[in-house]
Amino acid sequence: MAPAEFAALGARFEQRGKMTDEYIGRHEGALSEESPEFHGSFVNFEGVVFEPKPVQQPHPPIWLGGRSMIGMRRAATKGTGWAPAGGYSDVVRGSRRRSSCPV
Repeated sequence: MAPAEFAALGARFEQRGKMTDEYIGRHEGALSEESPEFHGSFVNFEGVVFEPKPVQQPHPPIWLGGRSMIGMRRAATKGTGWAPAGGYSDVVRGSRRRSSCPV
């Protein structure tokens, strides 16, 4: 994402990784908890209903995109799969980097 897209939303581009990590964790919780509640750095909610609950347990697959080493590491540690941002060339480049990516 471009810095201008974050600015348009009133969000700080430099915090995109921490924000993404928080959102991933809370999305998983909302899919599995009866009455999801969370008070974090980027998102706060309580008294919400998140229905219907998914059939897949504990939640549906979470595919994460990106082409940076950090993005690939996040996909490997927090996601179910990696959706490369640019297509086949990113898969090849990512697989070469992956061998040196300490997850």
